[in-house]
Amino acid sequence: MSRDVLERHQVGGRGSMVSTRPEPVPRPLSVWAQTVELLIRRHGDCLELETRIRRARRELGSARSHGLQQALVEIEADLGTYTGLLAEHEARLGWAGSIPLPRGAGGFLGDGVPLGAAITEFARRSRHDAPEAERLGDPESAGVLAEIARVAETWLWGLAAGCVDVRMAPQSFSEAIR
Repeated sequence: MSRDVLERHQVGGRGSMVSTRPEPVPRPLSVWAQTVELLIRRHGDCLELETRIRRARRELGSARSHGLQQALVEIEADLGTYTGLLAEHEARLGWAGSIPLPRGAGGFLGDGVPLGAAITEFARRSRHDAPEAERLGDPESAGVLAEIARVAETWLWGLAAGCVDVRMAPQSFSEAIR
């Protein structure tokens, strides 16, 4: 064994050898960048949908049933959980940057889009990206994305049971997060 390879597997001490796990084989930068970009897009979608749900709850006020308010609270809580999971996976991949916020038409939650349609698009994007994460060699993120899509589809069923089609007043995303 060459000296430089031996030194990589040696931990401190005077000549005592403690074997350590070998360093993981680095992925090509392009695969890493693609994986991080995919997670960042879905993270941004979670943040954007979470903001939209908050706005819907504010606009509904007490005019709608308590059941609808409770459903929106649960969706918002789920989105918070998934935002944290995606951030954790990004950090695990070494991403320490901020999430670029969508501007104007860059997001999928344009003004006047029904809430159900926005959730449908959110679920579709997550479902589409699960196999992409798998292809990029990140089965854990693929599982998280598939779970997000599955839960988002259950949100739709719950909202459909209440025949809800909430439309939002025009407001830019940057104004909504204040």
